[in-house]
Amino acid sequence: MIPALLLVALFDVSDPLVVVDGDTVKNRERGRMRIEGIDAPAPDWRAECLPEKLLGVQSKRRMEELVSAGVEIEFLGRFDNFNRPLIHLRLPDGRRVGHVLVEEGLAVPWAGERKDWCKS
Repeated sequence: MIPALLLVALFDVSDPLVVVDGDTVKNRERGRMRIEGIDAPAPDWRAECLPEKLLGVQSKRRMEELVSAGVEIEFLGRFDNFNRPLIHLRLPDGRRVGHVLVEEGLAVPWAGERKDWCKS
């Protein structure tokens, strides 16, 4: 297994991370990658109600802010049910992006199934 930091060093700077939503990023080389341990609301057509969509837009915007500060990608060597690599994104100060989103109420810890964002 190659250490995560070595994999980060191999990323081409012309292939930046693109935020899909509050718990998924992508780039050309790796495709979609899922942040392990969190569930964020959908910001698009996948949202099941308006409150989910609005919170999903906030979550995605915050993820974009955090990623733009520069992150290290830690590949965990596991995949989700859609065969996306599970990752952690680590900020320059050492915090994980997923933890920040949960602390700010823009995501929840993953509980084995998708949260119903439409229930109050």
